[in-house]
Amino acid sequence: MKKILVFAILFTSFAISSLTSYMYSAYTETNSFDIPEANTILEEFETKFYFRASNDKIEQFGSVSKNNTITKYDKPFVKMVFPFNYGDTYSGNFLEQLKTIIITKPILLVHIY
Repeated sequence: MKKILVFAILFTSFAISSLTSYMYSAYTETNSFDIPEANTILEEFETKFYFRASNDKIEQFGSVSKNNTITKYDKPFVKMVFPFNYGDTYSGNFLEQLKTIIITKPILLVHIY
């Protein structure tokens, strides 16, 4: 069964802008070790959203922002269930924890005599 994600043009009161999304395997990303349950990444707005896609559902396990702030859900939430029919609804709860990774850079010390 094929799963299709549709991304539409976003309309605002001032301008028309478009949304560019990238979807790829989570196994190619360094931060996948922090969210090992995921098998798919959706990248939008400089944020990587980590999902596990299976034959019957898509669950979101967390995200990593451009400044390496990791949000990991203790209990993932279901983004989509399959199969689905027009008018179907579903809902659920999730729990999250926030983990911030600080990237350190070497400090150059200059001594003036």
